[in-house]
Amino acid sequence: MHAAVAALIFAFATPSPTAAAPGGERALRIPGVGTLHLPAPESWRAGVRGNDDGIPPTVALSPASGEPFTLELTAFPIPPAKRAKLLGRDALRAQVQRMADDVARNAVEKSLALAPIGGEKAGFYFGATDRAPKPGELPYLVQGALALDRETACLFTLLTSGPRSPVVPRALELLRRARLDHAAQAASIERRGDAYRIALPEGLGSLAFPAAALGIEQKDDARPYYMLTDGKTGLNVSFNFEPAQDCRSSEACRDLFSARLKKLYPGRRDWREARIGDVFVTESTDPGPKGIRLDQHHVNAHLVVNGVWIDVHLSKVKYRDSDRAMFVDFIRAIRTEPTR
Repeated sequence: MHAAVAALIFAFATPSPTAAAPGGERALRIPGVGTLHLPAPESWRAGVRGNDDGIPPTVALSPASGEPFTLELTAFPIPPAKRAKLLGRDALRAQVQRMADDVARNAVEKSLALAPIGGEKAGFYFGATDRAPKPGELPYLVQGALALDRETACLFTLLTSGPRSPVVPRALELLRRARLDHAAQAASIERRGDAYRIALPEGLGSLAFPAAALGIEQKDDARPYYMLTDGKTGLNVSFNFEPAQDCRSSEACRDLFSARLKKLYPGRRDWREARIGDVFVTESTDPGPKGIRLDQHHVNAHLVVNGVWIDVHLSKVKYRDSDRAMFVDFIRAIRTEPTR
């Protein structure tokens, strides 16, 4: 029955612990989407789990005790040009009907009727009983789609013991009252002891690296962009961030960026593509303008964390072969952490 959910996500598109709020409301940060506020009972576990296959993170709820159930919600933004087409009632009804048609093949019920989600939200759902559940599986499913707001769609799946389970009306009420806060979470950089830590934008994780004698020269949390310099060794390090839309791995991003660099800097020499640990890098040297010996060596290392492409650029003027170990050691020491 879950195949319909994955298919729908791709049709629409062109999990961290929960924080408790007053009145039992949970606030769950969904990377790239915002903070989802749910009036879930305190007795329900709630969290966000990630997905490495390009599918948006999923909010998962389950009971700490009592009757077993699982409720999963996947929220994702709809591009402005598609909102009118995909978030209207007719469009949502059509999408849920396709979900129902897919599930009906393995359901006890001969026909699956759609019902509006109710309240102020546009959305529909249906219920179905699995004809042949596997041992230990919950047999009853409630599935549907709704518009969380004017720019965000949500797919949901509830699995429970049967249509008369008290969880069903509680889950539907939770969906009616769900609200999304789109307030962006900016990036940040701070020094913690002998290391710097950069928090990625939108709560998408973080990376840490040795502080050594590095001092912050440029800091732009909104862009975001950070540049640090070591006055003792002459090493410069910068961090640039962008969505990993055109590449999804360190190697793919390296290859894409390398092609760009070679077009931008035809005067550089000693081009080299390499791998340092799990990180793919491009190296080159700028000899300097005519008459001036610069010998500035550049290394661009590429990281991908939760859909964010991080270009770590290291450079040093008057580079010597003995300096390479400094570049390599720095890249090996970088540590990334996904969303907690």
